[in-house]
Parts: sequence; structure tokens; C-alpha cells
Amino acid sequence: MPAVASFPSRCRRAFIALALICSAQAAATQPREVILPHGGLELTGVLELATGKTLADGAVLMLHGNMAHADMGVMRQFRLALNEAGFNTLAINLSLNQNRRRGMLECDAPISHKVEDALPELAAWLDWLARHGARDATLFGFSRGGHQVAWFAAARGHPLLHSVILLAPPVGRDGAAPESYQARYGKPLEPFLNQARALAAAGKAEGTLDQVGFLSCDAARVSAAAFLSHYDLAADNDTPALLARIRVPTLVVVAGGDEIARDTEPRFRPHIDGTMRRLTVVPGADHFFRDLYGEDAGEAILSFLRQFHELRGN
Repeated sequence: MPAVASFPSRCRRAFIALALICSAQAAATQPREVILPHGGLELTGVLELATGKTLADGAVLMLHGNMAHADMGVMRQFRLALNEAGFNTLAINLSLNQNRRRGMLECDAPISHKVEDALPELAAWLDWLARHGARDATLFGFSRGGHQVAWFAAARGHPLLHSVILLAPPVGRDGAAPESYQARYGKPLEPFLNQARALAAAGKAEGTLDQVGFLSCDAARVSAAAFLSHYDLAADNDTPALLARIRVPTLVVVAGGDEIARDTEPRFRPHIDGTMRRLTVVPGADHFFRDLYGEDAGEAILSFLRQFHELRGN
């Protein structure tokens, strides 16, 4: 991807009046849905080419947060900014074990997806970009998608992978600690973990827990494997610890007023070296970078991308 200009004034207005800019940008970027067969399902994504660009110029592969989708507000906000700045984007929907999934995963649907299911799906999308002529790609993950992107980059990587951006990523056991679970759902976590562990030990990991609190759902039907993946956390759920294993330039953008991923700055700070691994804090921003805070995050992201593309001579 070529070097880009500084954060454009039209993007600044996009963050203030997104609805007004969206219609104008839609005509310029021509978003196109992409369907990708994978693992017996069809995955969906939205490809938007910046004006005058082709996939040979590379792309930013964008991943949403928990149970969400490519068209959630924060994803559209940053897609617009990146497109306006000259970057192609491919915003994907994790399947969450559903065929052609597009919107939010509803709480009344049976839930069976695991956190680590994102890794082969990210690989499949990077392979798709490579087959269609992309020369490099940046992975961009928001919220839980930031953790999944970091995990992928640390554990698997890909020949196309050029850089990584983590926007408001969670840290460690955020939201999954026993005290957090009790506060959120009014029930203790351990009995549900024990039930899920027992099912898994009996070879029934796809057996279900009924009427259980899970992510944004107060009462869901969740497979034992899915529950353990999200709440019986292993080392790879500690996002800051993954940074040292990522071999490409990485930017972490933290919302200073984040009410969901809390106290992230002090936990990321020891893992930042200021060169390959960078940290930007947007004071006062909430988890979704609403209002003008999106502009500050966008400035940091574009500055990061511009510098490392220039170093590569693109």
C-alpha cells in the first residue's frame, strides 16, 4: 500500500456527521459483499476499495468484537476513515458457527463458537486476499477482535501480514473473572465452569448449558466447549503477553475512559517498546470511540500505517 496523506478533513467531519458522509462515500468506494466457503459454511465480508485503488495496493482486514458484525457502528466509522485516506478495507463477519452470518448473534440462538475459531477464519480471509492479488495486509481488531487478531499474529502469522492494529482490546480475564461474572449476571461463575468441565471430561464438549449468562446474553443456551473457551481462560487470553510474539509492527489504541476493557493502559505499558510495539491512549474516549474521540484514534492509526509503509518504500 502506498503512503497516505494525514487524516483528511472529510474524515474529521465523518466522525461528527457520519450519516451525511456515508452516502457520499458509498458511491466512491462501492462496497461489495464477499462470500467465502470455509469449513462447511459460507463466511461473509464487506470489501471496499479506496478511490483509484486495487487489491494490489493491499488491504486492512478488519475484525469486530464479541457477537457483533462488520457493519457495527465503530467498524463503519473506521472503515470510512481508512477508505477516505486511501486504504482498501475488508471487514469480515466471524461465522460464530452460523452460515452467511451478517448481523448480531442473537441470544436466543444456540451458541457454540469458541474464541479460537477466529484464527482459521482469519487465515482463510488472508488467503482470499492473496489469491485476489493483495501484496500485503494489515490486521485490525476491535475489542475481543483485537485479542483474536493478536492471538493470530502471535501464534500463526501469514505471508501477507504487514502490521497489526488493536483497538480497545481486552486484557487477560476482563469480563471473565469470577467477580466480574457475579456482578454482571448475579450468579457465581464456578458452578457453570464445573458443569462445562464435567461435560468436556465425559467427551460431551458439545453438550449444552441452559439459561446461563454468556457475554452480552443474560440467559443463553451455550455449548460446554464455547463456555470454557470464553471463561476458563488460558495464557493466550492475555493480550499484552501476546505482543512480544508478534513479528510485525503493532499499534495498541486504548480508550482512556473505557468502561468495558478497564485499566488496560498500565497492563499494556510494560510490553511496549516504542518502535515495533506502540501504544496510544485517547483520553476520555469510551470503548466505542464515539464523538470526536474517533478522530484522535484515527490520527494515531493513520500515522502508524503511514510510517511503516514509508519504511517499506511503498
